[in-house]
Amino acid sequence: MAAQQKLVKSIDDFSGTSFDVPLGARSSFRCGGIASCVYSPKNIQDLVAFRRWNSEPETFLGGLSNILIRSGGIDGVVIRLKNICQCNISEQSIFGGGMRNVDACKMVASAGYSGMEFLIGIPGTIGGAIAMNAGAHNAEVADILAWIEVMDETGTITRIDRKDINMKYRDGGLESDYLVTQACFNLRPSTQDKVAMKHAEVLCERAAKMNFGKNVGSAGSAFKNPSKEESDGRRAWELIDAAGCRGLTRGGAIMSDKHANFLLNTGNATPDDIEALGEEVRQRVFEATGVLLEWEIRIIGNKVKAE
Repeated sequence: MAAQQKLVKSIDDFSGTSFDVPLGARSSFRCGGIASCVYSPKNIQDLVAFRRWNSEPETFLGGLSNILIRSGGIDGVVIRLKNICQCNISEQSIFGGGMRNVDACKMVASAGYSGMEFLIGIPGTIGGAIAMNAGAHNAEVADILAWIEVMDETGTITRIDRKDINMKYRDGGLESDYLVTQACFNLRPSTQDKVAMKHAEVLCERAAKMNFGKNVGSAGSAFKNPSKEESDGRRAWELIDAAGCRGLTRGGAIMSDKHANFLLNTGNATPDDIEALGEEVRQRVFEATGVLLEWEIRIIGNKVKAE
């Protein structure tokens, strides 16, 4: 409420501000709470001014594709960079942090460059892909990243070379208050036809995995694959299978019987259903295998307090 009152008072200074936004319903899980305030700056200059002025807690969200928003919603201010999506295509292609992965991949392909094909099937934005070091098909963002520009809570923008970022599996290695405003990727010349063929291959495989039905919500893989040493080489879905969790349900949530590491909203699941089912799976896998799975989905927001 404090964030809303403060921002309403200065709404003329910061256009692109909305209140009581149902982000949960717009996420790929198709359920969840509301954000009390969402700010979408129209350019970097506005974002600098806002972060220097704002004193409320900030949450950074991109395409709403890898998150679960709890029923109690998100306090403070959610910052989304959907308007920060400039681009410059070359062997060192530069994109704004708000650029959608799929749009970046298509632009690169049209210009005759290769290297980003694995991102075509990963929903979300460039900034989000960097923050989680997104990957698929034996490739990840860390492999092609040249440098990033980040903004801290004071509005200061800093360029960081890839060699100075400790990127790990599904971890971009960034400070919690860093917002990715721009990123540069090392690519290589190719042909539109070759890149198009690879895009079709990636999208076909993703469609086969994600074909759960029209009204089903999912955020992709629920858990990270543990290290080979920890799990004897077994991937997360194999551990979930070994613990007998394929098809396990809680309310309207289910661990897919088609892809055991996918947590699904079958149509009427609450965020509590989804989170509780995920925690039950983690516990069962730990009891059966000794491996404690780590969430890949980002869980944010407030739980609803029991009356």
